[in-house]
Amino acid sequence: MKKGSGGWRKLGDKEEQFYQLLDYVLEGLRDLKTAIRKGEGLQGQEETKIDVKEIWCKGLNRPLAGDDTSLYVKEAKSALRRMKAAKILLNTVLDTLGATIRTVTNDVLQDCRATGLASLPDEILGCIFETYSEMCILSQSDGHLSSSKHSQILASVSKRFRRVALRHSNLWKHVSLQFSKERLLLHKDRCPKPIIYFDTINMLSPAETDHRDKFDMIQPYQDWRELHLTYANEDHGHVYYDHLRSLITGPLESLKYLKISDELKLEDEDSSIYLDADDPDLLTLRSWQMPNLSHLELNNTILMAPLQSENVTQFSMTINSLEEENLDMDAIQTLLQSMPRIESLLFNVNGGVDFSHTPETPLELPNLATLALQIDGKTSFTAYEQLLALVNTQDLTRLTVEFLPGCEHSQDLFPTWIYTVFPFVHPDLRPPYPRVKEFKLELHHFQSASGYICGIFRAMPSAENITLILHHEDPKLIYCWEEMMAASSQGLRSLRIELPNACPHDFAPEVGRLADFFGDGYWDQLEIFELQFRSSDDAEHEKTRLHRVLGEKLRWME
Repeated sequence: MKKGSGGWRKLGDKEEQFYQLLDYVLEGLRDLKTAIRKGEGLQGQEETKIDVKEIWCKGLNRPLAGDDTSLYVKEAKSALRRMKAAKILLNTVLDTLGATIRTVTNDVLQDCRATGLASLPDEILGCIFETYSEMCILSQSDGHLSSSKHSQILASVSKRFRRVALRHSNLWKHVSLQFSKERLLLHKDRCPKPIIYFDTINMLSPAETDHRDKFDMIQPYQDWRELHLTYANEDHGHVYYDHLRSLITGPLESLKYLKISDELKLEDEDSSIYLDADDPDLLTLRSWQMPNLSHLELNNTILMAPLQSENVTQFSMTINSLEEENLDMDAIQTLLQSMPRIESLLFNVNGGVDFSHTPETPLELPNLATLALQIDGKTSFTAYEQLLALVNTQDLTRLTVEFLPGCEHSQDLFPTWIYTVFPFVHPDLRPPYPRVKEFKLELHHFQSASGYICGIFRAMPSAENITLILHHEDPKLIYCWEEMMAASSQGLRSLRIELPNACPHDFAPEVGRLADFFGDGYWDQLEIFELQFRSSDDAEHEKTRLHRVLGEKLRWME
């Protein structure tokens, strides 16, 4: 019996023939069971191995020399037909078993999840809640939190969920001045060290940003762990700074993270991203004592005088300019130099802007070890040359570069960006990033970029841990492996390749090249090789091929 488009149909249209075939399969399975009970097995030494031919081809013995072979050939052909028909039958049975497994799995999936959560200890359940809470916050891409009520939802599911939710203060740490007064009081009672959001991006006028009547309903400023200031333009910002001037009258002892974001729009032609030294808004910011501030993030905001931020270790600057202009490099240098403990820098400059001049010498930042660059398709090459001139790249140990295409011509400009960030140097000269140990490269929609990627690794010969994130659905790294090996052969320890939009089948040609590459003995010192794909049901062949060469070094993630 075969399984056709209309379901089961009789083998050879003879019902009796199907029953005989079924009896043949069942008898073979019974013989297998008997042999296993006797201590035999399908694998192992010859003396204990099951004679499968005797099970499926009973009595089929090759004739002795000189005997007539015609009868043997006839019986052998009949046995082959019977075994092939049995295999078809078993495959059909396996298909029905697989379909049933999927059906039952889908039927009980929700019940299993609920049962699984209910069986977890309170502490683990609380950690899951906190992870869910952070995912909800990250999904609010515009920073507007007023509609995010994940904490209340979790606390309303059941008595146990409510008990766990109320016990974990981090579920209630995100507090927006756009919350209702009742909701603000809930968060105030449940989290002593909040993250405060002043947010006007959905406000129509500065008058709508007046939240002074809510100040008594949030935690005291001395207890704020983070402060996020997001305003639609400088007029809205003035209102916030006026409010904060009257609210904050002493040291912000708990503050570790400060973000200032001016979300200026195209129609705001008169709005400026500068806060001048004598501007009341900047004077307010400069009056704040922030002894424990470790992370400062500025979006579309250039401070013309430094803050009391000498203990900052992480600094991020994003500029989304609406028109071409020479940004004040002196102000940026002064600000960075006022934070001598900086360990990590992130620059994200989008638009056709550049800076007033190129620094002649790098800044004195002795602790700086990490640099991250996010480059948009509209970005000026000159802007990044000027930013890189701020940094002593010779001392960096971690480097992250993300290329984000922002215009239709970005593909053609990609080589120039590569040469800007990773300038070619003569082999006899010192490379630009000689001490970088950890490197991460993320590409969006750049096809056939491998030819340019090769040159990157010559700029960092000491790289030990490399991560490549390739978002395009055509993840070709052709001819790249030899270059990476030549540049990093002395110390490469881990290589991670993430292909978020690709299935293993899309990567099959590269898997073959990789297997040959590793099989030739390259990168013997490699400890981890990780491949991450979009989930796929048919990846076992590629995975097995690589695992045969790499063994436990391989991490295959879907």
